[in-house]
Amino acid sequence: MQGCPTRVSGPIYSFRRPIGSHPIDEAVSAAAEKLSLPYLSAVRRGWFTGSAHRFIGSDGVHPTNAGHAYLAKRIRPELSRLLPTKSRDD
Repeated sequence: MQGCPTRVSGPIYSFRRPIGSHPIDEAVSAAAEKLSLPYLSAVRRGWFTGSAHRFIGSDGVHPTNAGHAYLAKRIRPELSRLLPTKSRDD
């Protein structure tokens, strides 16, 4: 939608230790860059590594309910940076 802030989020991968990159994350990042869109990489930020690995469900892929809340806490500040701020006169 024209005029709406857009941000691209990459895939979620859960690794016990941080990794440098992942092919799908890199491909999505390249596409976002080509379109001049901000990109948020959970892989590069290591959001689901170390103790945060507990937020991944028993299937080893999808976040648990607590994992979705954890992810939302990390995405919210990123979204806030994209949204226009209202002036006090509004």
